[in-house]
Amino acid sequence: SHRLILAKSSEVFDRMLSQRWNGEEKDITIVEEPSTVRYFPAFLRFLYCNHVVLHHENVLPILILADKYNVTSLKKLCYSANPLTD
Repeated sequence: SHRLILAKSSEVFDRMLSQRWNGEEKDITIVEEPSTVRYFPAFLRFLYCNHVVLHHENVLPILILADKYNVTSLKKLCYSANPLTD
């Protein structure tokens, strides 16, 4: 299930989904900053496939998403792809 993959990949998603799972509301709306919206599909792809193509245009927005959702392995990849982002 999608919920299991997201919860396993991110403590933030785990908390969000476990709180919603216990309640009546089954849908979750995620609102992202305009600077990261277009990169959210690549972020999700990493959660599902553990693969992302990083380049100068997407490394910072994907790092922001990885930090927001506490995806440590992706944060490490972003830092190694762009060592100037400390």
